[in-house]
Amino acid sequence: MTSYLCVALGGAFGAVARYAAGNIPVLTAAPHFKTMFINITGCLVIGILWAAIEQWQVSRLWYNILVAGFLGGFTTYSSFSLETIRLLDEGRLPESLGYVLITVAGCLAGCATGFYVTKQILRFI
Repeated sequence: MTSYLCVALGGAFGAVARYAAGNIPVLTAAPHFKTMFINITGCLVIGILWAAIEQWQVSRLWYNILVAGFLGGFTTYSSFSLETIRLLDEGRLPESLGYVLITVAGCLAGCATGFYVTKQILRFI
């Protein structure tokens, strides 16, 4: 139960941080710049945290607060990137390439399908 509370606590702060980052004036000109900034920043931070957590063998609770919680609330793209780098670090190149291609193509296809199908359905409501 403690792990869930840690993830929830970190997630709350991560969501607030994402909202705050999205309100940085220079990023509000184009929405994709905001998303790109948040995703790249989240990926940078998850890389830093992963290295520090492994090096210092930090408690799993801190992993839950910072990685699963905070960065999960800030951006899920960071988790995708961490999983890809872990596969590469384990020498699983074909699997990591497949994971990247399927994830990116699948996410774009899912988003496009959801958007366009819903748009068509809503025309009749």
